[in-house]
Amino acid sequence: MEQTATVITVTDRAAGKIRQLAEKEGAEPVLRVRVIAGGCSGFSYDLGFADAPTTDDHVIDAADGVRVVVDPRSAPIVQGSTLEFVDAMLGGGLKMLNPNAVHECACGDSFSV
Repeated sequence: MEQTATVITVTDRAAGKIRQLAEKEGAEPVLRVRVIAGGCSGFSYDLGFADAPTTDDHVIDAADGVRVVVDPRSAPIVQGSTLEFVDAMLGGGLKMLNPNAVHECACGDSFSV
């Protein structure tokens, strides 16, 4: 049974970008956020579109009909984070602002908790 949750906060700006990218790819506006092992600092984020949430996912309803889903293993690591869209030439895009991260690599793609 999927859980409606506030594991993370999704800004309106991030939701708008997710919707825009989903429409461009012909996908449902359901973004899966996962934490995977790897990167310079130990963990990395894996963002990708999903057809639908799985039964164990935490589901965050965002603006514009966007849904963000987080699997149960990733939820404790991203708890309290904000998914934001940064509009910059270098280092722009969807960014996770995670208060649990004690170190972020200079590459900006990996972190440790």
